[in-house]
Amino acid sequence: MQELLKTATWLCKFAQMLDWDDLRFVLAVHRHGGVSGAARSLAVNHWTVSRRIAGLEKRLGVRFFDRLPSGFAATDAGYEAVAAAEAMERTVLSLDRTVAARDYRPSGQVTITAPLMVVLGPFSEALAGFRQRYPEIEVRVLATNELLNMHRGEADLAIRSTDAPDESLFGLRLTEQRAAVYASRAYLEHLLVKPPAEARLDWIGNTEQAAPPPEVLSAYPRCRVVVRTDDKLAALAAARAGLGLCRLPCFCGDRETALRRVPGLELSRYPDKWLLTHQDLAGVERIRLLMRFAAEAIRPMRPLFMGERPLE
Repeated sequence: MQELLKTATWLCKFAQMLDWDDLRFVLAVHRHGGVSGAARSLAVNHWTVSRRIAGLEKRLGVRFFDRLPSGFAATDAGYEAVAAAEAMERTVLSLDRTVAARDYRPSGQVTITAPLMVVLGPFSEALAGFRQRYPEIEVRVLATNELLNMHRGEADLAIRSTDAPDESLFGLRLTEQRAAVYASRAYLEHLLVKPPAEARLDWIGNTEQAAPPPEVLSAYPRCRVVVRTDDKLAALAAARAGLGLCRLPCFCGDRETALRRVPGLELSRYPDKWLLTHQDLAGVERIRLLMRFAAEAIRPMRPLFMGERPLE
């Protein structure tokens, strides 16, 4: 009974203090499992997050999280706060999208997320052209491989390589893609003096790859995995440094003057390049303009993405 009264008292206090500015700190800590990740997501320092959480707990006389060696674990009160925060977040984001959808001006900010490899590639050229045509639209680029949540408003647009885009998002397929196997010119000149069956080659694979792909082993049976990475840019850097062979999308590998395609290997299919946005934002003028401009800018680049551009 005493515990029930305590919970009821907490709920009354909680109902009186429903403040999104406070609750977003609780929600961020819960989602990221700790203060550091929450601070990064909110673009504040970790002391600010700790102070806001501690102040809220003190004011309400409850503890939202148990501080464990493995991270922050929500208490019962914490789960109540998180549920309320998520409900408020949905309301705020829905209102933001509704208001934004009525904005027909070619101005304002557009936040776009894309892997760093894409940002460093031909899309930067497309964005430069877009800024020249629409100087009143500010483009904010988040260069990350993380799948930011479009439904939570973490980005307005996302560029992704995928064969199965989220059906709840509005998507525009920019282009098909192919990939090839590359190595540095010096690496190839040094090791391909022997017949393919005798050449002892090194493979730069992803973190889950125990062996080179079958088609590579078929052409070069003595090839072995020597480096594993979870990032394509890291694989590119390793190949550029002469550590071995790696598979890269053609739009990246063919532009690298230090790399050459490995002979005897065919191009392979790579997931299509998509531009995605939330369905409620598809009609916002600045987003519609950027999507249309990106499609028009990428269309002439299709030979580069398909590996059909003449090589040196």
